[in-house]
Amino acid sequence: MREALPYYENLLVPTPLSSHHERKAVLSEGLTRTGCGHPRTIIYDHCVMKKKTIARLLLFLSPALYAADTTRFDGAWDATLSCPKSPDGAKAYSFEFDVLVKNGVLHGERGIEGKPGWMTLGGPIKEDGSAALLAEGITNFSEYAINHVQKGTPYKHAVSAQFEDKHGRGNWITVRTCDFTFDKKN
Repeated sequence: MREALPYYENLLVPTPLSSHHERKAVLSEGLTRTGCGHPRTIIYDHCVMKKKTIARLLLFLSPALYAADTTRFDGAWDATLSCPKSPDGAKAYSFEFDVLVKNGVLHGERGIEGKPGWMTLGGPIKEDGSAALLAEGITNFSEYAINHVQKGTPYKHAVSAQFEDKHGRGNWITVRTCDFTFDKKN
C-alpha cells in the first residue's frame, strides 16, 4: 500500500488512487492525523466538518475525479493528409489512411513498413484534445518530395493536432505546411 500523504494533499487536492480500498486506507489514515484537536486541522485551523462526513464524501466520489479520462477519443478514425504544391516545385498530393486511438494513444499507418511510400503517425492525445504527434516515413516519388529527394529517403515531421469528440485537425510545417484531418468512424 502507498504511504499516506499529508492531510492537505489528501483532502484538498484529489490524488489518483487505483482502487476503492486504497482510497479508503489513505483517506482514513490521513483523516486520523487531522482530528479536531490537532493544531493543523483541515480548514483554517478550525474543525469545521466532522471526519466521518469528509471521509464519506471523498470515498464516494467518482474515480473519474481522481484520474484524467485518457480514453475520450478511443476508436477508429479516418485520416487525410493533404500537402499543397511546394515553393521548391514539389507537386501537391493527398491520401487517406486509417488510424486507431486506444487508451488515448493514436496510431496510423499507410503502406508497407520500410518500403517507399510508407508513413506512420502516432502519439498521445491529451484529455483536452491537444496532441503532439510524430509522422515518420519513407519518400516515394521524388517529384512529390521536398527538394526532390530521391525515392526511399526517410523523413520525420512533428505534427501538432487538436481533437474534438468526432473531428480533428493538425499539420506539419516544413518548407510547406501539410494538413491532417481526422473524422471518427461510427
